[in-house]
Amino acid sequence: MGLENKNATKSMDEVKYQDYTYVVISTLNQVVNIIPYKIYRFNDVYNMTITDSPYFKNEEFNKNLGLTFKDTLSFTQLKMNSVSGIVEKLKGFFPKKENEKIFWNITGGQRPFILAISEFIKDRDDDVLCYLEGNSSTMTIMDKKKSKEYDYHQSYVNIKEALKLMGFEFRNIKTKEGKDDERNCYLKLYQLYIENQKLREEFIALNETTKALCRDFVNNSQFKNDLEKINFCKNTEDDFNQQYPFGYILEKLAFYQLEKEIKAKVESLVHSLKIIFSDEKKQKESGNKTNDEFDIAILTKNGKFIIFECKSGGMSGDVAKSTNYSTYAISGVYGKPILITPIMESEIKDINTLDKETYGKIKSAIKSAKRATLDVWGIDKIADNIIDYIK
Repeated sequence: MGLENKNATKSMDEVKYQDYTYVVISTLNQVVNIIPYKIYRFNDVYNMTITDSPYFKNEEFNKNLGLTFKDTLSFTQLKMNSVSGIVEKLKGFFPKKENEKIFWNITGGQRPFILAISEFIKDRDDDVLCYLEGNSSTMTIMDKKKSKEYDYHQSYVNIKEALKLMGFEFRNIKTKEGKDDERNCYLKLYQLYIENQKLREEFIALNETTKALCRDFVNNSQFKNDLEKINFCKNTEDDFNQQYPFGYILEKLAFYQLEKEIKAKVESLVHSLKIIFSDEKKQKESGNKTNDEFDIAILTKNGKFIIFECKSGGMSGDVAKSTNYSTYAISGVYGKPILITPIMESEIKDINTLDKETYGKIKSAIKSAKRATLDVWGIDKIADNIIDYIK
């Protein structure tokens, strides 16, 4: 395999591979397998899979992909330990035929598969290897003479399809699009919020009550005039009808900031997303319960999920771990679980100096999130941070 022009980013339409046989390797993140298929629309698709993995449910991964396989190359864990054994099996599946060309997507492959495929194609002049790098959004295609990188910053998979590829579907989605009046209110509220510590503390105090009336909150606020100017109560009525209204307010503060910064740059941005298993039997076995709920979810144009948990108060270690696990379950290693806090980035850095009575639950949530390896953002750094995450 050559390595010429490795840094050159080209249009994927320069080369057509429709007449190639497409071979994929089962993986949790099936987005990496569906993208080349959507680009080139191969006629025949083969699947390489492990049948007895104690760690991964490859049979479910195959079903989630939703493609009709011409055949499946099945391996046991024992045979996976022998690269030469895999090579021999590949020779049996793909005896050399005139004009046969194979497009090998090795993105989801374990090392023995990749080594075996590399060995197998040494005397196959027309075969190519393909690898998708999710963080840089490049698809590398290598043949015997050269290697080229193609930019795939395009919307090949929407959020519904991406969830389906991971074995999930929507139970409920509160909104994909914001409302104009509500948006204007929350964008103005955001500026007031980050500029005034006293206002932040007034909102944080709402964590101590399960129910609150918006009018009472405004009348008792030092910022009554400012809140009335932005029609605060009119646009937060639904939020104040909920238990612990500040949690819902924080979620919308974050959502509208994200929408303002990146709506045109991502495939999907949604909030209050509830997911269930797409497999009816599996969903029934779960008691028909919601598998998980994400405050805000982003699907980037290269198929990467970014999941946000907005916590106005406390968060247990179990919830933090669950968020991390669920993010992995729907997006694999490229998934990003993030906690958005109601305090500033500078306050997070000096967290031990914050007043325990006012900020105790928030401090606890941040510590739980960090123990569970979630990234933690201050409310004032949403715009700066998100641009780096979607590159």
